Amino acid sequence: MTATGYGLRPFMKGEQANLFKDLAYKLLTENRLLGTEGHKRALRIIDSLLAYTGGRHTKEPFEAKGWFPTKAWIEVEDKRVPAVPFLGSPQGEYEGYTTRNYFKDHIALIENMDYIKLSHALSKEVKAVITYRPFSESYIYGPLMEGGLPVVSVRREDVELLEDRRVKIVIKSEQKGVRGCNFVFEVGRGPVVYIIACMDTTAETYGAVFNGISVLLAIFLYQELLKSYERPYRLRFLLADACELGNLGVSHHINLKGLKHVSYCINLEGVGGFNPSVIYRDREGYNGEKINELFLKHVEDVGFKISFLPASGLKPTHIPFRNKGVECLHLSSDASLIRHTIQDNYDAVSFEHTFMWYDVILSFLRRLHRL
Repeated sequence: MTATGYGLRPFMKGEQANLFKDLAYKLLTENRLLGTEGHKRALRIIDSLLAYTGGRHTKEPFEAKGWFPTKAWIEVEDKRVPAVPFLGSPQGEYEGYTTRNYFKDHIALIENMDYIKLSHALSKEVKAVITYRPFSESYIYGPLMEGGLPVVSVRREDVELLEDRRVKIVIKSEQKGVRGCNFVFEVGRGPVVYIIACMDTTAETYGAVFNGISVLLAIFLYQELLKSYERPYRLRFLLADACELGNLGVSHHINLKGLKHVSYCINLEGVGGFNPSVIYRDREGYNGEKINELFLKHVEDVGFKISFLPASGLKPTHIPFRNKGVECLHLSSDASLIRHTIQDNYDAVSFEHTFMWYDVILSFLRRLHRL
């Protein structure tokens, strides 16, 4: 049987594709950090798009509190090196010896900071972390990291000024409350399958591949499914807020709704980049065996080339679901090197691959019960 016989039609094109790109530009040129005007504008855009679909959606407002840094720098000898603080980094001055072989009271120098490396730094009781991207001159505008550890990023070219030297990190930060809001909408009847996407960003970034394009993709999927999908699953879409603040929006939703009769969770975090992939393992272990096997069978049937990859440093949005025993499928790409940088913008999106994802996911949802 051909790919078209399994329901994989020609990719989104024509007026629909142009509309998608126009809407993507509006959404992905907004910084969506909670508490900013850009975040408010993005929520209004999403709200109006959902109203336009003709379906019903609900809002789940919530409040969050934390440290929101405004600026940082590092003093070394008679120089001041610019730095970018991660979300959640508390205000203060942190002095110590900067080294890659860190122990208690050191300042850890770490390439490509992730949650595995964070856990190691916390176990060593370091004072703070300086991180950078070894293959990029970009700063990392990082998310909230666990444990309250101060984290700043620098450019690669500044690392040699800091390594194996005594430095002082200065972070200016404000502790404040902010408001977030999830959007929930669904189609069909039966056991629940979640499709989730993240709306917010870190400071200064536009979060296009990670993760704004997945929000728009979810809305277009929903609009198409409204035309004909009825059963055997209840397809529940969750556009989650405050993902960069420790998945607060997802946790809030689960606390409100519970997870009764939930079969699977499909995470769209990272679709839209080049080289489509499925992340089968992350920081906290393996994703659902059955749902990953079903998706593998589907992509083989429709002839969609995709890689199955591990990403042990990630803490994806679906983890609160998986921690409750729900089987998860993480659809993504290998664009993680631009994540949380200014390079993750509208121009980084591969619309060709996004439109391919649209058709692959749409056909997968329609035939999931037959696989």
